[in-house]
Amino acid sequence: MSYLPTNARILEFKIIEHLGSGGFANTYLATDIHLNKKVAIKEFFPHRLCQRGSEFEVTPKQGCEKAFNKLLENFLAEAQTLAKFDEPNIVKVSRYFEGLGTAYIIMDYVEGRRLDQIIAENQVVSDLTTRRWIEELLRGLNAIHDADVIHGDIKPSNIIVTDKDSPVLI
Repeated sequence: MSYLPTNARILEFKIIEHLGSGGFANTYLATDIHLNKKVAIKEFFPHRLCQRGSEFEVTPKQGCEKAFNKLLENFLAEAQTLAKFDEPNIVKVSRYFEGLGTAYIIMDYVEGRRLDQIIAENQVVSDLTTRRWIEELLRGLNAIHDADVIHGDIKPSNIIVTDKDSPVLI
């Protein structure tokens, strides 16, 4: 299995469900059992370079150690940088840590609807609202770009529109 099962525990975090996977990471909805709140966890897991063993341990595939370790180093550096931001339209990183042969980023769980879902439902969004959403996202992106961080995966499925009608880039 390339992702953690429901009810798996990593430190004080209990996995509720697997939300999705990309080329370099798995993302989960989890509960912080100490704070009794939902969080999103991004697990460094470049599928083509690693595998999951017993007890959820992640190990590089044979011959992929150097590439895996370099990407892991980049993942941790990015987590450290992102944790410094407090932008309302960029998901908030509260913590990161290494464990089980990989690394994890703990982020706020943003409730709302993904922009790709809104588009798929042909929901009408006014020009004024669209412009406001874009301006809000650009303010957040400007802040992270000023710190030489590039998101690299901006797409409708990575934008959550909250119940307060504010877009958040995850």
